[in-house]
Amino acid sequence: MVNFSNSAGTDTVYYREQGPWQRFSGVYGTSNKQLHVPLSGDRLTVTHNGFVRQFNDQLQEVAFWDGVAGQSLQPAAAVARSGGGSWVASSGHGLARLGMGGPGEAFYPNGPKNSSVYRMGSSGGEVYVGTGGVANNWGNYFLKYGVHRFKENTWSTTDRSNDPLFATGANTFGGTVNDMMGVAVDPDDPDHVFVGSWDEGVVELRNGSVVQIHNPTNSSLQYIPISAAEGAVQVAGLTFDRDDNLWVTNSNCTSPISVRQKNGTWRAFNPGSAVSGNTLLSDIVVDDNGYKWMVRPRGSGLLVFDDGGTLGDTGDDRYKALNTSEGSGKLPSADVFSVAVDQDGEVWVGTGKGVAVFYNPFSVFDNSGGDAQQVLLEQDGNYQLLLETESVSAIAVDGGDRKWLGTQNAGVFLVSADGTELLEHFTADNSPLPGNNIVSIAIDGVTGEVFLGTDQGIVSFRGTATEGGEDAECASVFPNPVRETYTGPVAITGLMRDSDVRVTDVAGNLVYRTTSLGGQAIWPATDLNGQRVSTGVYLILASDASGTYSCNTKVVVVR
Repeated sequence: MVNFSNSAGTDTVYYREQGPWQRFSGVYGTSNKQLHVPLSGDRLTVTHNGFVRQFNDQLQEVAFWDGVAGQSLQPAAAVARSGGGSWVASSGHGLARLGMGGPGEAFYPNGPKNSSVYRMGSSGGEVYVGTGGVANNWGNYFLKYGVHRFKENTWSTTDRSNDPLFATGANTFGGTVNDMMGVAVDPDDPDHVFVGSWDEGVVELRNGSVVQIHNPTNSSLQYIPISAAEGAVQVAGLTFDRDDNLWVTNSNCTSPISVRQKNGTWRAFNPGSAVSGNTLLSDIVVDDNGYKWMVRPRGSGLLVFDDGGTLGDTGDDRYKALNTSEGSGKLPSADVFSVAVDQDGEVWVGTGKGVAVFYNPFSVFDNSGGDAQQVLLEQDGNYQLLLETESVSAIAVDGGDRKWLGTQNAGVFLVSADGTELLEHFTADNSPLPGNNIVSIAIDGVTGEVFLGTDQGIVSFRGTATEGGEDAECASVFPNPVRETYTGPVAITGLMRDSDVRVTDVAGNLVYRTTSLGGQAIWPATDLNGQRVSTGVYLILASDASGTYSCNTKVVVVR
């Protein structure tokens, strides 16, 4: 059997037994993706756009499938199963097993439903992914992929196929919710998350389901003043401050900064002449002073906003646009792609010419002393400005205050807390990274796992740093016992940040000493000379930097 493909989608299948070729009328005029005949020759399986059909050796149709597990089938290829039925490779369903009756069953790996990533957020052991995006001119892609969620080692996706509010846009002018962008996870409840849409405003989810869509009808958010936009509400950046207020960037409108206070009240702010009419804003972070730092895409630098600690009084509000000029930020490039606040309150900025740091962010509104500085990286005795030839598209700070720096072309770099030492460099060539264009980075502070979002999908790396606790608990030693077959490191978690950790034998002799990265310390199960320790019980003694808190535990090693 052969298929004659027609560009108009009206293909023709021909078959031949012993005589001349004949046209198979059963599939004439359809679009056929694939034909499959098993070695037994007893069936013909034909893959179409949206459905699969199967015929017996008399070319009589015996099965028709257009869905799996209650959802529409999107087949790419299909083959006959022994004993009846079909295996189908289906977009969105992985591998589908279809029988001669019933809904069928879908098999796919534990991962996001698709590879689209814009921004990610993490808190309390959960990770959320906004799957939208914008073009170079910040116009919509109209991606309808919803929000991915990672909880208890399982991925799930909320989108228009399983949530009616994603399909309707509920409170807006109607239509599917498009282009999910920035993500902010409630610091008090990791099952509660807000995600910005570059079309519909702010989508609020609880336990993986949409509970409300915030837009101008029920909040201080504003439509862009263009009738052709059909009432678009463009939100790209969201973050919580220390008082659990949610700050939102609402682009291309008069008042592009909004806040949803913890009590649910909304307010909007107008930066006026500070932005000269250009109110395109994306990512937002809040520093230790309460200042809001916002990325201004397309070569416009940063905007800093100080509300004076009085949300209801705009009389003490201050705004400042930061660019490459001295006294106005002195950024190495006006192309800003990312911003983050580290554990010392310093503001790190990713630009088109590397990284810049505001070491004194409290002085940013002064005419002097508040500019950014670049970092000198030392490598093999040579010094150079940190990633000065790279566009730094993502920055994340781990529990050890180390910086994870994603680039548009060179993968991801891990540097020391001050940025002067290169610790790791991961690319698609030397690691499982699916691509070198890093779009977003999120870190699970509970486990230390680092999620790297690329333009080709997400990969995670089990980092060695976790968030430091408020109390020293020595919550876990893993593995324990350390079996003779195990050759990896031992992790001690539940520590205060930068704890002094000592490993001794039962006689009190010092075996190993290190400092925790955030709330986790790593012992390679070696002694001070780098030799693997022998069988025995080892004591772990940890204390915080001040010596106020301490904890003791033990681990068994078997050789």
